[in-house]
Amino acid sequence: MRYIILFFLWALSYQLMAQSEEMVIMPNLEDGSLGYQEVVEVPGAASELSTKALAWVARTYKNSLEVIQHNDTSLIIGKGIMDVAYELKGRVYNEWVGYTFEIGFKEGKYRYTMRNMVNKNGQGDIALSTVYEGYKSQKGGKGAAKVMYQINHKRFTKIETQALSLMESLKNAMGQEKKDDW
Repeated sequence: MRYIILFFLWALSYQLMAQSEEMVIMPNLEDGSLGYQEVVEVPGAASELSTKALAWVARTYKNSLEVIQHNDTSLIIGKGIMDVAYELKGRVYNEWVGYTFEIGFKEGKYRYTMRNMVNKNGQGDIALSTVYEGYKSQKGGKGAAKVMYQINHKRFTKIETQALSLMESLKNAMGQEKKDDW
């Protein structure tokens, strides 16, 4: 009897922990699509900021020449892929998420946008907005819906972490001042 009560208490606490997960809220851009965008003020002319951003792209991506789709002093457009790996109940999930990034420049500021996010699963690209709508509808579900919610929760948590980390790395690169005082 004691074991049954202990098992019941364990199962109840597990259920409460599972229900307390906050849903990851993916931000919407002006056009309603999923993505990330930030305007950052930094000193410098647009051409100087563009040069710093190109250096960041070269350091961040393996082959920056393949990544960059458009480049001038006011805008850089590129296509990137992030490796999204997460674990759930002992199983490791590994996915690739493709995205388009834009870095626009004006005097004293730049705007970074990450959009057109797609899950590249080997069977064709699936828009993350479609996956996200399914994720929102699975909250509070039971059985297979609950498992899919947990998988998607891990997926979107990892995507958000990596997207924000990428944006932070760009901020650091854009804010660094060259010191040439030998």
